[in-house]
Amino acid sequence: LLENTLTEIVYVLPKYSIINQTKIPLSFTVLEETRSEAVIELKPKELEPFWPGKNQQVGVSLERTSISCKFSLGIIGTTVIKTGNELLPVITVNVQPDPIKGTTIISILPHADLTALLQIENL
Repeated sequence: LLENTLTEIVYVLPKYSIINQTKIPLSFTVLEETRSEAVIELKPKELEPFWPGKNQQVGVSLERTSISCKFSLGIIGTTVIKTGNELLPVITVNVQPDPIKGTTIISILPHADLTALLQIENL
């Protein structure tokens, strides 16, 4: 029997995890300068690992149509995007890094509040 052995546990985590929190299927495409490469299709409430490569621009297609909108993975926080689709006119993209697991969670949500997205106050 081996007396002095070391065990090393290695976790392989994706750079990004993407979750579709809408009620319709979404497709995500990494937007390259010369071409677009379909990466992943997500059913409603589905979570998948996501490796977009070096490019930070991602296109979103609703129900396997052409790209409706795009967002940047470099913008940490919440972004509200108009899609131009009747079923889902506005989506919210939430990009949040998880410092403990070392992965970034991308949540795609339906935008519920259709009131004004900007508030101007006269101080």
